[in-house]
Amino acid sequence: RWTADIVDQILTELTNLGKRFKYIVQAVIVPKNGTGLHAASSCYWNDITDGSCTLR
Repeated sequence: RWTADIVDQILTELTNLGKRFKYIVQAVIVPKNGTGLHAASSCYWNDITDGSCTLR
C-alpha cells in the first residue's frame, strides 16, 4: 500500500501544478540488504517535446 500512496501523492502534486502534461509515476520500495533490482522499460516519444526524470 505504501507504493500506491506515494504514487497517488506525487500525481496529485504534479496535477496541482496545472501543466498540460501526461504523467507516468512509478514507485519501487526495496530493502537495503544488498539485494539487487533489475528493471527495464521502453518508451516511444518525440525527442523534442517529450522527456523523463528519475529521482532516488
